[in-house]
Amino acid sequence: PAFYSTVVQDWGTNYMIARELGDKAFCLVDLGHHAPNVNIEMIVSRLIQFKKLGGFHFNDSKYGDDDLDAGSIDPYRLFLVFNELVDAELSGTEGFDPAHMLDQSHNVTDPIESLMLSAVEVQRAYAQ
Repeated sequence: PAFYSTVVQDWGTNYMIARELGDKAFCLVDLGHHAPNVNIEMIVSRLIQFKKLGGFHFNDSKYGDDDLDAGSIDPYRLFLVFNELVDAELSGTEGFDPAHMLDQSHNVTDPIESLMLSAVEVQRAYAQ
């Protein structure tokens, strides 16, 4: 987003860097680091297709890098991401083993409550 500058500014650049670095390099998708209305599930499906999806930071955002509780702003987007993950898991995609991490900031909410809410939202999206 326009809130900060970075060397790796989009998923395509991230993929090209990982590809050039070789078989041990993968891409991390941070759900809180995308501009509004970005089709994150398409990014996930492409990285799965290219065998370069390394993991996730599950959180949410309203204005950029907010690191809000996962699913608190757009739970449907979380479902769409898990739809791609479950599809890859059930189809037996070779080498598919992404890491999962809750990545959120607790400067506004209670940390324990936020972690519990995020865990419930991630489980709900997976179950759906």
